[in-house]
Parts: sequence; C-alpha cells; structure tokens
Amino acid sequence: MAEYREYKDSGIPWIGRIPSHWEILPLRAFLESTSNKGHEDMPLLSVTREKGIVLRGEKGDDDNNNVIPEDLSNYKLVHAGDFVINKMKSWQGSYGLSDYDGIVSPAYFTYKLRFPNKAFFSRALRSKAYIPFFMQYSKGIRVDQWDLKQNALKTIPFFVPPTEEQEAIVEYLDKVTADIDKAIAAKERIIASLEERRKIIITHAVTRGINPDAQMKDSGIDWLGEIPAHWESYPVRHFFDFRNGYTPSKANNSFWTNGTIPWFRMEDIRKSGRFLDKAIQYITPSALNNGGTFEAGSYILAICTASICESKDSQIAVR
Repeated sequence: MAEYREYKDSGIPWIGRIPSHWEILPLRAFLESTSNKGHEDMPLLSVTREKGIVLRGEKGDDDNNNVIPEDLSNYKLVHAGDFVINKMKSWQGSYGLSDYDGIVSPAYFTYKLRFPNKAFFSRALRSKAYIPFFMQYSKGIRVDQWDLKQNALKTIPFFVPPTEEQEAIVEYLDKVTADIDKAIAAKERIIASLEERRKIIITHAVTRGINPDAQMKDSGIDWLGEIPAHWESYPVRHFFDFRNGYTPSKANNSFWTNGTIPWFRMEDIRKSGRFLDKAIQYITPSALNNGGTFEAGSYILAICTASICESKDSQIAVR
C-alpha cells in the first residue's frame, strides 16, 4: 500500500505512528450497552477466538465448550450487527460483531454499534493490533480468570480513518484475503492428496508388507485380499481389554465446571485426528463413576462411526 504524506505518534508503543489525519477516539464513542432479554427459542450464539460470534454448534474455539445450559431465560438478546464480548477472555480475542439475531450468556457484554462502517470496525478490532489493549485492561490474579470492566473497555482507543479510506481499506483487505484464501485452499488440496497417498502407502505396508517378492496367501477377507504367506492373524480380543465409556450427568453443573480431566467425544476425534492429547470438554473428579479413567495409550472406538484413535493423555473419560 502507498505511504501517507504525514504521520503522527499514536502514543502507544506497539502501534507506533499512524497517518496524521486519522482520529483516535475511545470505544465509548461507538458502543451503546444493551441488556434486553431474548426468547429461549432464538438461536444460541457463542463467542469464539477464531471466528468471533458463531451459531452454537459451529466449529471453532467455543468459550462454553458447547455445553448448552438448561435455563436460557436470562440470556441476552443480540441483533445482527451488535458487538458481543466475553469479558473474561477478551484478552484472547473472544469478541466480535454478530451476523445473527440470537441470544448469548448474560455474562457477556453486548452493545449496539454506532459506527457506520461495520466491516471496517470488525476488521480493525479483530486484528492483532487491538489484542494488547484487552490484555492491558483485563485484571485478575489467575490468567484464566482475567476480567474486563465495561468502563475500561470503553476507554480503549480506536483509530478512525476518514470514511473514504475506511471503504478503501475494507475493499483492499477483502481482495487480499480472498487471494490468500484461494492459495490456502490450493495448498490444502495438495496436502489432502499427499495425506491420501500416505494412507495408501501405510495400508499397503501393513497388509502386504514391503517385500514385493513375498509369497502371498488369501486372507479370507474380501476387502483385504491377499497377505504375506508367513503372516499370522488373530482376533483383536487377544490384544485389548474392552471397556465402555460413559457420560457424567449433564444436570449436575459441578461435574462440568472447572474440570481437569479430559472427556473425549467423537468431535474430539474429528478435530484432533488419530491422537488425542487435549479435549474440548473437561470434567471434575467428582464426575467419575466406578469406571474411573482410561490410561494413556488406550485406543478409543466411537461405535457409531468406528473412528479409532490413541490417547496421549494420562486421564480420560470417554463417551
């Protein structure tokens, strides 16, 4: 992008200089607090670090671990275009403009946005340039419980170019990011092709061996075909002690609040792949029934999808 003719000091060390004709205004100039309650039958929204505001159930780093509460009567109303922020995790980027009408946890701050160019506001505030502000203004003893006060939030400075420049910046970013997305998609196709090739090579090695001259015999399994003649076959019960997973009661919040024991689900397998070293949800020791936990190195089979993976964690509870 072209250089501006004149710059001025922003007064903020990690920002440095900004174009001299840009304004610096506090967020209070654009945010109007809201507290209206929504209806329980409205879409439930989540605040995520990856995507901002999403419909509950969409993929993303969900601040609520996808646990849907039973009582939604106190949940706040959100209109499309509203600004929503998780005050406990704003320093991680858990905020954004909603594309949906819906409801959010009463613990969140919700605002009507009084900034004409919502696309520019969203692009700017969700950039890395603003994360240090939320870190600086969040206070607390424990990192996972830093809290942002509304008064502090509203003092965060926002850099405002003229209207024409806002539109030009949004247009430029849309084009550049679209080009980058295309490049990423092309690379992902290459990676997917290589992944498939790797699977084929591994499958051949573990079912045919690596000696092309080895004598073969019929495995007796239609889809497997022949295997090396000197190989033996055993039922898997010879190598495993089988146990079922279980689901702690969702009605007991103490099982799911500040948990330390990973509780793996099929979604974890889809998200993490064949090896699980962290979970989307965690439970407390009080949630364990007589089945206890599963040792690291256990293999997990999701019965309805037959997805198998190996846990690297030391304690797991499996649904």
